[in-house]
Order: sequence, then C-alpha cells, then structure tokens
Amino acid sequence: MKLIDELPDTTATKGHALRAVRMATICATGKNGVQYASDKARTKREAQGKPWGKCGLIKEHVIPANLVRTLVLDELRATRDQELVAFSLVDSNKNANWLTPEVIAHFRQHPRAWQAAQVIRDWTLLAWVTHEEHKELERQGLGECMPRDWTPEQHRFARYTACNIAVSRI
Repeated sequence: MKLIDELPDTTATKGHALRAVRMATICATGKNGVQYASDKARTKREAQGKPWGKCGLIKEHVIPANLVRTLVLDELRATRDQELVAFSLVDSNKNANWLTPEVIAHFRQHPRAWQAAQVIRDWTLLAWVTHEEHKELERQGLGECMPRDWTPEQHRFARYTACNIAVSRI
C-alpha cells in the first residue's frame, strides 16, 4: 500500500507495483494455476505427451498483468479516503488453504491489502498459447492490452477473440 499511498507515481513505482501484481498472481493461482489453453496449445501438448510447462508453450495472462495493476490501483485510489467496511475472509475462494491464521491476521490489520488481493484474484486468469498465437496477439497490438473498446463488463477473452484464438478450460 506504500506504493500507492506514499510514493510518487513514477516509472520505478509502476514497475514495482507490476512486479507485486505478478507475484500476487502466483499466490492467487498457484504455481501451476493455468486454467485455460488455446486449441492449438492443447493439440501441441497432446502430440508431445508432456506436461504443459514442458511443451514450449507460453503461459499468458488472459487479462494483461499491467491492466490488473491498473484495476488494483484504481480500486485502491477510489477508496483511499473512505473508511473500509469490515470484510469477510469466508468467500468463494476455492483454494483458501493459503488463508493461514498468519495471513488472516495480516489482512485484518491491513484491509487495503485484502482489497488489492481480491481485485487480483478476481481478474487473474492464465492461459497456455503457442508462440505463433502470442506473436499474433503482439502483431495485432494486443500483447499487453485489451482491445481498444473493451470494458471490464465485457468478456475476459476479448484479446483472443480479436485474434481468432479459440480458448477453452483445461
């Protein structure tokens, strides 16, 4: 929270915030928490018969990490001067085993950290894509952003749809 509340909004600060979001992503999804794959990535894996991480695929954020960082910052800035209402740690978190007594105690003392964690958890999805698909996303200008007219109310796979990349749950 120090990044948002006390430090100037510089390139270095943004870089640290992005790194924090990337690390929080690992906490939110787990080391192997990729839930989706493109059809071409799935075909490549099946042909090789290897684990996902050993098939030469790219693990990618469905919603780019820099956009998740922006969503976190927007949420925290919107409530900066507001009194936060008590929150419940009993939620729909399927992998709540990370909510140890120590983590719960930390979030009770730092409710804005819990607020940031919720945004990250809500917006983090990972997918396996092929190198060719990743290059197509970059070629279309969607390597690190959503389509220009996208809003958070729309579906999360808009980048893939714009590049004709079929994605399904694994």
